[in-house]
Amino acid sequence: MLVWLPLSHSRLNNELAAVCIDSTKTNSTVTDMSLSSCGIDDASAAALAEPLQENSTLTSLELIKKNSTLKLLDLSDNAIGDVDADALAKGLKENSTLTVLKLSCNGIGDTGADGLAKGLKENSTLISLELSFNAIENDGADALAQGIKENSMLTSLNLSNNAIGTDGADALAKGLKENLTLTSLDLYDNAVSNDGADALAKGLKENSTLTSLNLSSNTVGDVGAVAMAK
Repeated sequence: MLVWLPLSHSRLNNELAAVCIDSTKTNSTVTDMSLSSCGIDDASAAALAEPLQENSTLTSLELIKKNSTLKLLDLSDNAIGDVDADALAKGLKENSTLTVLKLSCNGIGDTGADGLAKGLKENSTLISLELSFNAIENDGADALAQGIKENSMLTSLNLSNNAIGTDGADALAKGLKENLTLTSLDLYDNAVSNDGADALAKGLKENSTLTSLNLSSNTVGDVGAVAMAK
């Protein structure tokens, strides 16, 4: 009985990826499928959203993880852009099992982040969202901030190595004021300045759940550090 199908770092074209994805619709034994670093692009990602809604047994589908019972979906290090991210977000709206979604090292920008934020508003199971090393700027951060205001499950958000800047940090700070579940926020290397740190400090004063905030490799100086320490 097949329960684990590792295909990471394989050279799958869109057609082969589609076959693997389609098989999850009727398979009742596979619990772990790894498809990380397979060159999956927008076309393949769009196909992933449907199985995410139809499959009821997959629990760990790395990189192409999109099922209705899938618990871990790792699509890191592919060619997923805004179109793909939006397709995945639509899958999230109907999925009731996914708890971890990894989309690091792709090409997701503000539009894709906006789509994911909308998915978060309607999803009640996801606890970890990894979006490091993408192309998310302040507008994307603002959209995600709106998403975490209405999401009551997410505990970890990784936005490291993006470009949200001070405006993005300010938006997230406002989101933190209304969020009651997030415990970890990673903003490593995001061009956040002293003003951004000050905004986050003010947001934290009204937040009682966040325990980890990473602001390393930003442009936060003494002024920002003092604001965070108060």
